[in-house]
Amino acid sequence: LIGMINGIIAPPLCHNCSTIMTHRKGIYSAIISNFCQFSISCLDKPVLLHHIHKFTDIPAPKNDPHIERLKSVLKYIETHYMSSISIDEISAVSGFSASHFMRFFKSAMGTSFTSYLSSYRLSMAARLLMLTNDSILDIALSCGYENLSYFNRSFKKRYKKTPSEYRRGSDET
Repeated sequence: LIGMINGIIAPPLCHNCSTIMTHRKGIYSAIISNFCQFSISCLDKPVLLHHIHKFTDIPAPKNDPHIERLKSVLKYIETHYMSSISIDEISAVSGFSASHFMRFFKSAMGTSFTSYLSSYRLSMAARLLMLTNDSILDIALSCGYENLSYFNRSFKKRYKKTPSEYRRGSDET
């Protein structure tokens, strides 16, 4: 879970940690409090809960009918981020129309689907840059980017370093 928190397994998925703590009692508050000790300024409730349920034996709450839809969408992204994912394709996974899915996702995640997907892909690319010696082109392609120039611009915008600089920085640590 620490790797997930640091954006290695999953992208940094933040929204408002204090809001989460007021929404859940008991075990969720304890887990979230422990996550906060890792200097995380904020976490997005649905994503945190998805990962809690994925990596622990804690069952999903029964009173949230959309959590299963959200989990299936997030799982689909995890397994298909390396290829093109259309709005129609992902909305079919959720069981919503395309327009309803976009509202649902933004409401649940606090960000648009396309922003989340881009963030996820960039996080996976950063992970591969640190863990492999694959070329930057191969990493970009394996993370769903068809254009190396766009990948480089997106990566630099998010990490304030080019992929090469990022890789060199990880080699020094």
